[in-house]
Amino acid sequence: MVSVDHDLEKYKVDGYIPSKTISPKSPESLADLLRIASENRWNVIPFGFGNMMNIGSIPNGYDIALDLNQIPKYIQHNSEDLTVTCSSNTSFGELNLKLQEKQQWLPFDSPLINDQSVGGLLACNLPGSLNACFGYIRDYVIGMKTATPFGQITKSGGTVVKNVTGFDLTRLHIGALGTLGIITEASFKIIPLPERQIYLRIDNENTNALIDLSSLLNSILQSFGVAELLIDSLGVASIYMTCIGTEKVVNEKLLEIKTILFDHEIDLTLNEIAEKEWLNIQDFGWVNEDDFVLGRINCLPTDTIKILQQINRIVADNKKERIDTLTNSKRGVIKYKINPDNIEDTIQIIENIRDKVKKHSGYTVIENSGTFDKNKLNIWGDIPESFPLMRKLKSEFDPVNILNSGRFIGGI
Repeated sequence: MVSVDHDLEKYKVDGYIPSKTISPKSPESLADLLRIASENRWNVIPFGFGNMMNIGSIPNGYDIALDLNQIPKYIQHNSEDLTVTCSSNTSFGELNLKLQEKQQWLPFDSPLINDQSVGGLLACNLPGSLNACFGYIRDYVIGMKTATPFGQITKSGGTVVKNVTGFDLTRLHIGALGTLGIITEASFKIIPLPERQIYLRIDNENTNALIDLSSLLNSILQSFGVAELLIDSLGVASIYMTCIGTEKVVNEKLLEIKTILFDHEIDLTLNEIAEKEWLNIQDFGWVNEDDFVLGRINCLPTDTIKILQQINRIVADNKKERIDTLTNSKRGVIKYKINPDNIEDTIQIIENIRDKVKKHSGYTVIENSGTFDKNKLNIWGDIPESFPLMRKLKSEFDPVNILNSGRFIGGI
């Protein structure tokens, strides 16, 4: 069974409005709709909570929006086995609240984390600070169900931790933007909730000192926390930190941090902050009503500070554009947000950054472009060497190319 929604404007993607919106009432009806769409060569885009639809390139076409929110939602938590299975349209915030009732959790903190659906979280696979301490989202997925353009519900993995043999097909769908199939269910291994988690901030006008200090703090925190360095468009810097573990570990790390700050040559103040302020940092580049472009650099952790300093020089040479950066030297990620005054200048800055990153064997993509014209941007950068394999997988999973067509790397 399905229902049809005639309010098409709310399903707009990159300026494209679908001809029709359909809300399947079950995973099976979703799979059947995909089969019909494939037979008729209709371009479809799955729509969950809708707050990550800026990710990806402009679609090749947009005939049908598939609203997944009327499929029944469920959470099946097995606290003794440390596993949980849920529908893909479950809110991640709701899922983690359920787990916390049994003192368990999933350590994810990617942008807008509590406002994402589980399916959207997996399909987008955006990194978060806690990846540096606990690993990536894909490391926790043990099973998945997907609806395919062949009208089938496929299953990979399972609901227990030690049950996967052979190639793990779940990983193909994580970060694929729904181009290979639409996730309908996911199973995770989960971990005990830590005894304590604190959030801290250091402010100072000496940007260079904080750049060096952020790397030192990441070394001190080890696997028990992470430090993020925020430099705004005016050159004002702050270090945001979280420390996680037992009471004993957190107190020891806090003492080490205070000792480092006390012995530092400049006056540094350590402030404890609320969780909300920390989550606001994770939402960097996603909560903004102005025109902007959000890029993400992935590189070797040892090259992070070198690349950041090169970006700072690019900023110094260009007086027209305003750029904010958020840097995590532990996981080798730099996010940069450009508030463009001139389209040509913005594009030139992005290409300059790409050139610098490429020399360090890293890469950069555009995560979010706000209302900026994507036709003028190279969202994914250079085509990777693995692209022929990616294209072959796309032809096997979606031979008619109806799923999010054109939105992934190389127009897949």
